[in-house]
Amino acid sequence: MPTDFYTTVDAVRLYEISERTLRRRIAKGIPGATKNAEGFWLLPSTWLAQFGFRGNTLPGDMLDQDVGMPAEEAVGTPAEAARLEARMAETQKKRIAARAIAEETAAQMAKDRAEADEIRERRAAAREARERDSGTARGTDNGPERGNTLPGDMLDQGVGMPTQEAIGTPASPISPNFPTLLDASKAELAELPREKDDLRRENGWNEQELTEATKAGRIDTVVLAFTDHYGRLMGKRLDAEFFLEDPSGTHACDYLLTVDMEMEPVDGFAFSNWDLGYGDLHLAPDMKTVRPVPWLDRTALIMCDLLTHDGDLIAVAPRSILRNQIRRLEDFGMRVMVASELEYFLYRTTYRDAALGDYNSLEPAGWYVEDYHLLQGARTEDLNGAFRRHLKNMGIPVESTKGEFGRGQHELNIRWCDALEMADRHVLLKQCVKEVADQQGAAATFMAKPHDTEAGSSSHLHLSLWSTNQETNLFVGDNEIAGLEVSETFTHFLGGWLSHLRDLMPCFAPTVNSYKRYQSQSWAPTGSAWSPDNRTAGFRIVGEGQSLRIECRIPGADVNPYLAYAAAIAAGLEGLESHTKPPPPLQGDAYQSEPASLPVSLHEATQLFESSDFVRKVLGEAVVDHYSHFWRNESTAFDAAVTDWERRRYFERI
Repeated sequence: MPTDFYTTVDAVRLYEISERTLRRRIAKGIPGATKNAEGFWLLPSTWLAQFGFRGNTLPGDMLDQDVGMPAEEAVGTPAEAARLEARMAETQKKRIAARAIAEETAAQMAKDRAEADEIRERRAAAREARERDSGTARGTDNGPERGNTLPGDMLDQGVGMPTQEAIGTPASPISPNFPTLLDASKAELAELPREKDDLRRENGWNEQELTEATKAGRIDTVVLAFTDHYGRLMGKRLDAEFFLEDPSGTHACDYLLTVDMEMEPVDGFAFSNWDLGYGDLHLAPDMKTVRPVPWLDRTALIMCDLLTHDGDLIAVAPRSILRNQIRRLEDFGMRVMVASELEYFLYRTTYRDAALGDYNSLEPAGWYVEDYHLLQGARTEDLNGAFRRHLKNMGIPVESTKGEFGRGQHELNIRWCDALEMADRHVLLKQCVKEVADQQGAAATFMAKPHDTEAGSSSHLHLSLWSTNQETNLFVGDNEIAGLEVSETFTHFLGGWLSHLRDLMPCFAPTVNSYKRYQSQSWAPTGSAWSPDNRTAGFRIVGEGQSLRIECRIPGADVNPYLAYAAAIAAGLEGLESHTKPPPPLQGDAYQSEPASLPVSLHEATQLFESSDFVRKVLGEAVVDHYSHFWRNESTAFDAAVTDWERRRYFERI
């Protein structure tokens, strides 16, 4: 039976009510709601009764059935106050008891790990003895040592063995020629106490797994993160136990959606400004995005939506903009599947040294063009290999890395998924690359064109539309165009994207540096032509059957993925609604046969964006005005800057 008061966490779990609705209603005021001594809201069941009660789905020690208040007693009476005080005292006792249980559990797990270590050591000693007796110890003529080549379930990761002592290393040798020993080892492992495998699960954890990892001491820090206009990750680090007491999020200053790269608030935004006092916005954790951060100590990360005080999405936040376009597409009965293909340059110069040297005289990680080159690529495996493993262990499935067309330039590909998840993966990939490179005394840049003598870095976007059950690629059809078998959905979506590309260009090329990448025969496009499997075109059609997709080659590595995917969906939807047809596919070299059709600067692109009736219709007036002001300020800052090029050209000889 329901009690008379519930915490917000219990209310969400027991009643048919969302956290967003709950926060909005609390902000407006709930009759009879009060706070306990610890500052947590207690909500009356009389008010919650309007929502569907789900029954006793929580553990008994999370329900206050023994301190309930009679429903007929008026809220605010002395009797109610006394019961409330008793209830809070009882709740505190339960929390103390629960903490004691958690500590006891952690101690028992530590004991189990110690026992497992002892068993492991005895087994290793016995294995060495067996190998010596059979003449198959490491270094004999019976075969080379293979290293750690066993399947994950045959390694001792779950019983406290350090990763550097995995089976097949010098600390624990094993012969590859004795499958019977391997089978016996696997059977022994199955009988040992094992911790939960925290890693390698696609898309990371859920809230329960985060709670378990926190109780076990494997996590003590939770990062709540979101992206600003540049696509930079912002947020806070919270104590994990503190976060889990009320996982509804935290607050941050709303000036974060008005600052420039140097964190200076820019005047002129309607969303937040000095006159409004730069108040708070709410970071609402998306609990479907909980992930461990393998390269940081005992840390998990959660991506957040940004909410107003009323619990509504902040319209100008990048993640909100993408959510709104995904919702529009879902109204069409479609899902979008995408993938980012990110490139970056690596340097054997630290970020600090790069800054102290004004980003001159950087040492590339490679000294010749290494596109697909395995020898040169092997020289950066200390970095790229670490990126792949950390991302995989973070719950972001990786496909490959490869050398690219610049010195020290590489590409990292991650598995395709829905647009919101991919945008999250995209920014986390960048964070991983930069933080891990920094830890290893190196640096990485995702500038679109870091050097005028090298190729630029792209972020090609792959996109296809699917049925809501994700069983059918809606781009596939019976219409034959340029050797492709496509549907009307494909042609209309592509037609809309091509038709509105120029108006949405700042969403794909958001910095002044972006436009220096568009050069002839540079592998970056100079126009918006489309063509099957043609790397000179702005839109390359790749795959066939269920893998058929559009590859947009316009964005650079500096792109904000939330804005880019939102713009692509918005333009394609307009094509679906208007039955827009694309121009004929280009044949041959687009650099020679297609005139340059892309804006030449961020200033020009911003003017097109701001004056477009289409963009205002699909993104909204507030979004267009906000981002136009942001990009215009970025262009103005560049126009006022004095560059190295100017000093080299004019300092002595003018």
